[in-house]
Amino acid sequence: METQKTEKPGGFMSWIFGDSQAKTVIRKSRRKKRLTKPQIKLNALMEEISTYIINNAENSISASNQVTSISLSSDDANVYFASNKGSVTCFNYEECKIVNDVNLHINSLNTLIIDHNLSRAVICGDSPILRVYTIPDFELEYEFKGHSANIAKIYLNDGLCYSGDTSGVIKRISIKSLKPDNLVISNLGNITDLVVSYDDYWLYISGDGCVIKVYNLNSKTEVAQLNHHSATVISLAIDPNSEYLASGGADNNVLLWKIPENALVKKLGQHAAPVRSLSFSPDGAFLATSSDDFSVKIWDLDQERREQTLSGHKGVVRSVIFSADRSNIFSCGDDTMFKVWKFPVFQEDYLYKASSSTDYNSVTFVPDTKSLLSCGTDKIVRRWDKCGNPTNEFITQGAGLKICVSQDEKYGAVGDELGILYLFNPFTFEIYHKIQAHRGLMRDLCFSPKSDYLVTGGGDSVVCIWKLEGTESIQLRGHNQSIWCICISHNGKRIYSGSSDKTVIEWDTENAVENGVIHAQEPVNSIAISQDDNLIITGGMVGIVKVWNIDEKWLESKFTVHAGVVTQILILRNNDTMLTAGTDAKIFVISLLYRETVSYFTHKSPIYSLVISSDENYLATGEKQHINFQENPLSSQVLSIAGPIEKIQEYFSYMRDILTDKHPTYENLHDSFLILPYYMNTLHIYSLLNLKEYIGRALSNSAAIIKTNQGFYPLSIALHKDFKGLRDEFVKCFCAVGKHNPFILQIVENELNKMNKQGFGALNDLYEVLYQETQRKSLPKFCETYVVFPITYISDTPRIKVSNFFDVNDISNQGTSMIFKECYIRLNFTMGSRQSLDFLQSLSRCKNNEVFKTPLVLDVVHYKWQTAQYPLMYQGFMYYSYLITLSVYTAYFMGNRYFQLTLFIMNTLLNVFELFLMAVSGKYYFTYVWNYVDWFRGCMLLLYEYMEWYYVYPELMPSVFAIVTFLSWARGIAYFRLFKTTRYFINLLISVLNGMSGYIILLFYSMASFCFIFIVLQRKMEIPDLMGNVRTSYNLVFGNFDFGNELIELTVCTLGIIINPIIMMTILISIITDVYEQVQSDCLSSDVKELIFLNIEVENLMFWRRRKTHKQYIQVAKEYEKEEDLSWEGKLTLLKKSLEKSHHSTMQFFGAFNKRIKDREELMSQNAKKTQKILELIKKEKENKDN
Repeated sequence: METQKTEKPGGFMSWIFGDSQAKTVIRKSRRKKRLTKPQIKLNALMEEISTYIINNAENSISASNQVTSISLSSDDANVYFASNKGSVTCFNYEECKIVNDVNLHINSLNTLIIDHNLSRAVICGDSPILRVYTIPDFELEYEFKGHSANIAKIYLNDGLCYSGDTSGVIKRISIKSLKPDNLVISNLGNITDLVVSYDDYWLYISGDGCVIKVYNLNSKTEVAQLNHHSATVISLAIDPNSEYLASGGADNNVLLWKIPENALVKKLGQHAAPVRSLSFSPDGAFLATSSDDFSVKIWDLDQERREQTLSGHKGVVRSVIFSADRSNIFSCGDDTMFKVWKFPVFQEDYLYKASSSTDYNSVTFVPDTKSLLSCGTDKIVRRWDKCGNPTNEFITQGAGLKICVSQDEKYGAVGDELGILYLFNPFTFEIYHKIQAHRGLMRDLCFSPKSDYLVTGGGDSVVCIWKLEGTESIQLRGHNQSIWCICISHNGKRIYSGSSDKTVIEWDTENAVENGVIHAQEPVNSIAISQDDNLIITGGMVGIVKVWNIDEKWLESKFTVHAGVVTQILILRNNDTMLTAGTDAKIFVISLLYRETVSYFTHKSPIYSLVISSDENYLATGEKQHINFQENPLSSQVLSIAGPIEKIQEYFSYMRDILTDKHPTYENLHDSFLILPYYMNTLHIYSLLNLKEYIGRALSNSAAIIKTNQGFYPLSIALHKDFKGLRDEFVKCFCAVGKHNPFILQIVENELNKMNKQGFGALNDLYEVLYQETQRKSLPKFCETYVVFPITYISDTPRIKVSNFFDVNDISNQGTSMIFKECYIRLNFTMGSRQSLDFLQSLSRCKNNEVFKTPLVLDVVHYKWQTAQYPLMYQGFMYYSYLITLSVYTAYFMGNRYFQLTLFIMNTLLNVFELFLMAVSGKYYFTYVWNYVDWFRGCMLLLYEYMEWYYVYPELMPSVFAIVTFLSWARGIAYFRLFKTTRYFINLLISVLNGMSGYIILLFYSMASFCFIFIVLQRKMEIPDLMGNVRTSYNLVFGNFDFGNELIELTVCTLGIIINPIIMMTILISIITDVYEQVQSDCLSSDVKELIFLNIEVENLMFWRRRKTHKQYIQVAKEYEKEEDLSWEGKLTLLKKSLEKSHHSTMQFFGAFNKRIKDREELMSQNAKKTQKILELIKKEKENKDN
């Protein structure tokens, strides 16, 4: 049987009475949603970044066959590519469409070259015929059949076409006259590629073997062989100026040769497979190579920066070529894809690069200038100007290992491998002192912040403090092996030295004594100190960077980042970010604030030294045979992408697919890229696009959660955009990661108020993680029994310092067991500050009652209440003074003008206070019900005073005064909230009143029904008016029907006696019972909520503190209790366990007692039997004697 679907009636009546949900949707669709300022900013930011990424990502055009060769039109508007099936396709790049597709009916096309001047195309394929076509129609114009074997390669130069076949013969024809000339070179073997210099003087041929043959075209003789390849040379290219030859071979190498010297200039690098094609940029500054490893590489020939890799092909890349303006790169391959790449931006954008045959062990900036000082293995100390030219130098006896300049720029210092210290003028290079400072290598030295002393460390395991005026030093001994690194605190009072003995020693500069030791568990190669002097960061030999707490000498965090030695650590001025360099040629960006690895930059050579200018706008690296001076990419104001340079094109393609909804497979490598200058990463993009699945995978792979320079975290984007799924994903991540990296929880700090207002389910879990019990061994476990807990301390640092809680005498090895809790987000604890008020007000609106039970909220609210209760106590005292005066007036002095004047003055003061409270509280004032009661009470009292004074409406004065009295006493109830013993009952009363709304409606309805019944029957009753009917109906609602009229009793008997009273009383009892259970279960939440409201009331009064912005961390020391023991259920469970244990021990005791009794009984029984036997024997003996 088929079921018919019934439809709702349509039309006007359906709109009026029909689907209200549909009407709501329609109304919402008509209502234009206004964007907030953050949303407008985010949308504009997303549009700019999307445009940049899409413009820089490669464009792919799919061909029907494998593309073997590419050529461009003169204006780069049209791209011609040949296929292995004999077809040629013309693609208009500007219009992104295929203009022409011609099948030339040739088996396979090997090479396609366009002669722009003659508008002709020269093509060769798997045949001995060379063909010339007209363009753009590709009509065959000429066939050259002078070869006896298949043509392998052709080369076009100034109207002359050189062709080489597989039999080793090279011939030349004129494309202009379409006639061959007399050039014939033979016996060359199998030819793989050929190129000719632009003056038609030199011919370079690659083929069988590992050599490149060089021919003089004038003499037609071989003049040289280039033989630095270890396998067959496959491809060749000559730069536009005929100065350099590039070659690529089956040995995967790319070599650069000098013309005409035919000398090897350098080995550029390697692909992972044979190199198929080479192409110089039009200006000759760059070289593009393609390979069987499916990639294209761009090599910087001028500045020798690390090559850029363009990855995206899925097969062998057969050909690559630059556009005329170098803005684009074209490639094709066996994957039938023709790709257009934007010319990549090199991260190592050097302002200048100094090169030599020496290794630059150390470089440093001269403060407030862009000039550099360097030292290295060539034993020369140099000064470099802003253009990279050496201006001053002097020679050291040994290789220079470390160089630095004092902050006042008066002194420069160099330490060499022989332990000699050189003090010199950094501008004139005049040597002030030359001192044999150490025996052995002097690996590090640094000036004090005030430039009043110098610290050196050497291979003799001694730290020396040198006064700059003389040559004497203070020696600090404590290490067992060579000292490798040194740093000085920013206040100049402490020195830290790292050694190969796996320790870092803290030295007191004033007393020249050791303060403490950090056991690093590996040789310490580099060291730095945070800007606030609270953290020491060390780098080791195996690439691990460690963060140590100075006070506790405790390891806080570690990062396994480098694949080699960590050579340098820099901490930026904001103290949030640090840079680390290593011999793996990488610079890592690490968030010191959140303890996350953010990104990394790749250089070409191992980095021995990394320095940053005083304004942090420039970086300089000392590398193997290079000094690189460049702008700091993190301070760049140009839209760019920073990250692993070899994967940057993959990043563009991946992000392009993300932005265009192609849903690519997630790859965690792309999380390491930064979008500058906005300081964004992929998490921001995922958040802006509401990609929950990608967010989840990124967070599970430890993607860095960072803040943009506009203040947006990925979490704040989710909150501003109201993406609840993303918000929950981030909170889930914080709850999981925050347990082992609590520093990441600081991200929540600025978003906590928004989340409080949303009050979602997992918010209480987040609050639990924000406030953690510490497990550090450095903290004491016991204290003396006289210590009173809890102890709360508000600190400027997140880590607990024991000295803030206890004196030395308070700590013991036994006594009261205790725990510490510390919070990793800052709150404003200044009473009355805007930030403090915003936090409390957001909490007051939180719908998740479990949040109010979390330890953080409990401790914060109670800490604030310790201060807030006293102003409220004073306020309560003043109000009860008024209430007592009112009561005395009511009882004894009714109508007394003096008392009326006193009440008027007190009421006026209370009203003025309410006006003040309204002014300082703003709109929050109108959310508090007691304020309405205060105004109503005050106005009614003023009305009563007016009526009493001028004797107006005397018949209403008692009623008005009754209302004043009722409201005054009702308002007085609110002050019982100040006391913990009565606060519970106030909450119960308020909850009962909140739950009475439904009951009052039913009561009113029932009373109305009875009232109208009495109106109908009024003639038979003695009830004079409507109010009398109302009073009578109210009595009947609750079963009070003591009236003499039988008719009324019979009429309402069923409803008034049996049904209505039972229903109404049952509802009332149910409401009270339910509310009681609810208040009982949420007693703690209700109490905390009430304290929050009271705190807000007090903080609103302190308007002069609104601009206080100092945020701090709350820390607490408590007596140790197991978590399960804190609740009533836990206490009952403990009691039950105790009783069970007591019962068990009692039963054991009685069991043992019974066993003893039984043993005694058995023993007595045995003794009785023995006695009986003895008596029998005595009796027998007596009988025998008698006989």
